[in-house]
Formats: sequence, C-alpha cells, structure tokens
Amino acid sequence: MNPEQILKASLISNSKNYLKNQIFLENENQIFFALLKKKLKKINIDLSTEDINKPNDSEINIYFDIPYVKYNNDSFKIFYAIESSAVLPKNYEYKNYSKFDLVFTWNEKIIDNKKVFKINY
Repeated sequence: MNPEQILKASLISNSKNYLKNQIFLENENQIFFALLKKKLKKINIDLSTEDINKPNDSEINIYFDIPYVKYNNDSFKIFYAIESSAVLPKNYEYKNYSKFDLVFTWNEKIIDNKKVFKINY
C-alpha cells in the first residue's frame, strides 16, 4: 500500500441514530468510537458511517450488529459483538461469524483467539 493512500472504512450499525458520523461525537457514551476513528486516521484509514463511506465502496467494513443488509464486496469485514446477548442474541450465534474476517467480543465463552478475540468495552 502506498503510504499516501487512504483506505475507506465503513461503520455499519442497524441503528440509524449513528448516521452522519454522529457515533463519532466525543461524549462519555461514545468515546470508544471517537478514539477508534482517530486511531485509524493515524494509519491512513478514513472511518465514517455507512451513509458517508458506502460499504460497497469501502475496503474495510466494521459492523456493530449482525447486519440486516448484506454487502457483496470483497472488503475486510470486522464484527464487534459488544452489546449484551440479552439485548441482541443474534450477535452471539456463532454461525453468523462466518460472514466476518475478525470478531471482537467481551464474551469469553466464544473466544478462540483465531477469528474471535477478546475486547473490553
């Protein structure tokens, strides 16, 4: 990769409240997302929500829910399973992970350190 090249990354959530990059506003509830965007920018990755960086045009797609919509591109797909399984049980159905290249979760029962890794949120 050319050091000057900027990769596009799309953050995809089933919640429309996060569109227009609202999820990256720095406040106590969203600091993780703001820091993620800043860290990726330092390594020439432009992370924006799916309405700005379209998933089908992005090299990296980061999901915070099992998506309702399937995107058919060859992007690198990352899934953050950080919501409680009581709230979003579909996020913890292991069969859904085959759609992703990497999965991060707090749930130690499903961590294999090959595809599924621990994250403290």
